[in-house]
Amino acid sequence: MSSMWKVVRSKRIFPIFHRVWRPFYRIPKMQKSFVFGCLLLAIVVMVYADKVGESRSGLGSMIADKLKGFKQYYDTLFPPEKTRMILKYPSDELRLHLVDIHFYSGNLYTQYIAHHYCTEEKNGFQQCLLTDHNDRDAKIIGTEFVISKSLFEKLPDEEKPLWHSHFFEVKSGLLVALDLPEDEEWKVMEDLIKTYGKVVDVFHQGYEMPIGPPLLANALALDDQVDWDFADYMDKELKLPTTHRERREKRKALKDPEIAKGADNYLQTGKAPQFKVFMVDMPDNGRILQKNKKSKSKGSESSHDSSEF
Repeated sequence: MSSMWKVVRSKRIFPIFHRVWRPFYRIPKMQKSFVFGCLLLAIVVMVYADKVGESRSGLGSMIADKLKGFKQYYDTLFPPEKTRMILKYPSDELRLHLVDIHFYSGNLYTQYIAHHYCTEEKNGFQQCLLTDHNDRDAKIIGTEFVISKSLFEKLPDEEKPLWHSHFFEVKSGLLVALDLPEDEEWKVMEDLIKTYGKVVDVFHQGYEMPIGPPLLANALALDDQVDWDFADYMDKELKLPTTHRERREKRKALKDPEIAKGADNYLQTGKAPQFKVFMVDMPDNGRILQKNKKSKSKGSESSHDSSEF
């Protein structure tokens, strides 16, 4: 029983209920009751799945039906809007899974597949954690911040070239929302086509460690930029039910928004912004906090020269 309890506590069994039952973990007398309750609930879910699931042949299909029924039953018992209060970690809010193709700003030959795990939109703002795959061994490669057109237009002019539009990647069919029904994905695309993103990549393609300075990355913005063989590979790698060509044809019905001035700025200037490392002088070799001097971080001008952008 003790070894089984370790497995349960390590989230290998019943990962969803790990959140719900977290407050009871440290009560020894409830350990056996918790395990017994989970097993009993699993049996109930299996019976429920038998009643609502479609009859299919094969062990794999049967398991898939059971899991689908389990998720439906859980969503009925614990609606997301009512369970938000029990979420503990910021990562619990990363519920939207998007995938598209990025490239490092200034180099179209560095195209790569980026998995986005994003928060819900709040006041025109979203944030996404980027990984190179969607399995347990995936590397965290960076972040993307997504904002509305109204927020983008409020940015300083020197900041805007760091941002890209999402119009082309939506209309081209290259951007997909995994794990969503077709009608829900359509609603997501209706919202994202009007937004702007800023990608900071910290774990570069082809490296085994996060080496070098962060790199600014962009979404593709024109047909002539796309490596279409790589786009075909993405569809196959993700085992998508549709191709980017089919998605493109359907998304012609999406209304074309007007792209804000300043986004995808390199298309007009031919100059692509990129980050670089520079050294900053530190008095006393940075060994002493000089409290009698005004801190650079409290209201004073940054040592970063934004004019280089």
